[in-house]
Amino acid sequence: EFTVKALKARQRRKGPAYSMVSHFTGGMLGVMASLRVGFKVMSSCEIIKMYKRAIYDLTGIKCSGDTFNQDPVGLHQPAYMQVTPECPDYSRGSTAFREKLNHGVDGETGWQLVMALKPISILMPLIVEIEMVANVLTVHGGKEVVFVLKALNVLHYNVHAAIVKMQSYGDIIGKERLVVVGCHESLGEHGRQHRIPLGYYSDVVSFCARDIIEKVLDESNARYFRDWEVSPKSSDPGVLQIVARKGMGQGFSSNPHASCNLDGLMPTMTSHGNGRHQPPDWKEGDPVGKSYMYTMEDASKAQNLPKDYIDYMKGFAGKDDDAEKLTQKAIAM
Repeated sequence: EFTVKALKARQRRKGPAYSMVSHFTGGMLGVMASLRVGFKVMSSCEIIKMYKRAIYDLTGIKCSGDTFNQDPVGLHQPAYMQVTPECPDYSRGSTAFREKLNHGVDGETGWQLVMALKPISILMPLIVEIEMVANVLTVHGGKEVVFVLKALNVLHYNVHAAIVKMQSYGDIIGKERLVVVGCHESLGEHGRQHRIPLGYYSDVVSFCARDIIEKVLDESNARYFRDWEVSPKSSDPGVLQIVARKGMGQGFSSNPHASCNLDGLMPTMTSHGNGRHQPPDWKEGDPVGKSYMYTMEDASKAQNLPKDYIDYMKGFAGKDDDAEKLTQKAIAM
């Protein structure tokens, strides 16, 4: 059974295992995936106190704090290093609604993508993975990405990069990511031949939001808007099926313009809110106007997180923490 308790046991099992380090650990989504496939966590970096407490409980290893304030003395070369910098300064919604503000490397956190090269150059892992929202390629013409790829080449990594749909790997969510994998030259032919694997699912062959949504919905999540009906671009289960709108564009995550059919994917969740969906019994031709907000529980199921993840994370909130908001942010990562 896939639970946090089972992952804790995997981290503490005896015997050899490949090591991994996590930078920008956040809500531990990457750490949990690594434990699930057999890695053992050697170190992690995160600054939010609630997350640091959870990381220590899960791994048994004290979180090292700020990625950019590490003492290199005593650090060991890991087999695998995971780097997931904050993405708001590269996200599509952020750049659309904040046209007059700085984006990318000039933004509040966008510089982290480029500066992540510093810990990489210190640790020199055998394999490094960098993940960022796909929209990063449209910000500044993708110059930050080009800089990172060239820098990895200078550090003697064979670099592989691709835009991947998380739905193709089993997540029931319309999320795309730029994935960069660097395999150090010391791995020889194994590193040169590596390819980012293809997922099992396609637009046509896929799970959909109806597979995870509760049959009886909480009416406190109901929303009533003057939506108008629109035709979805596709009726395939592996895509977003937007069937109603209250305005053009995405709107804000706490007040989304679009409402989706449950026979398609769930929209991407952010730390500020979720998307909307039609009632479970809605069918094409029915009136629109009533919809429901997706919940944290829906987003957790859509991303295949442990069934006890939400309660587990909330348990590490301090007296000054907003447990609900920080847990939602953790899932959004």
